[in-house]
Amino acid sequence: MDVQGTLSLAQLVALMTIAIEPGLSVNELAEQLKIPQQTASRHVAVLTGRYQSDLADAPIDAMIVQQINESDPRKRALYLTPQGQTFIASLTGASTGEQE
Repeated sequence: MDVQGTLSLAQLVALMTIAIEPGLSVNELAEQLKIPQQTASRHVAVLTGRYQSDLADAPIDAMIVQQINESDPRKRALYLTPQGQTFIASLTGASTGEQE
């Protein structure tokens, strides 16, 4: 997946934060990043592919997904999609278990 130049640094930081702490809510993401909730929501919209980044010509394929939080059904939990996991692995040099 090539998203070079399609995500801002802030969006990449949000994606990395979700990778480190899967299951965060949007509010918790905002608290972690010390940004307004509206800004975190915008990052989530871009990373779910619902909203186009200012740097991209079209929405990206979803790198995260929102699911109902099992411990509190009123909240939505953020998790990486398989594409998001592959992208994070490519950034960090971590193995995805695939043979090259």
